[in-house]
Amino acid sequence: MKRAMVTGASSGIGAAVVRQLLADSWQVIGMSRSLPPFSQPNFRHLMVDVSKRRAQLAALEQIAPPQAIIHAAGSMAAATLGNLDPQRSESLWRLHVDAAQTL
Repeated sequence: MKRAMVTGASSGIGAAVVRQLLADSWQVIGMSRSLPPFSQPNFRHLMVDVSKRRAQLAALEQIAPPQAIIHAAGSMAAATLGNLDPQRSESLWRLHVDAAQTL
């Protein structure tokens, strides 16, 4: 059976991807900070904040290598140029760029 890992699995695009993969007979490992509103026999959920590298690595140790990785975890912050809080910028970088590279 094909196995996929999906981040952001509890809502939005990530949850939609999980549902479609399950409908297509994939085994799915979902990662998110909150519980998804569904459960299925071929779905395993891990509570993971993928913006935290240690959490990413700990989660990866718990699973077999997947055939597909879908990084759908996301967040957004908006501000005029130069006015976005540096800590928020770093958090967005860790989530959108660093997590994609690590996973």
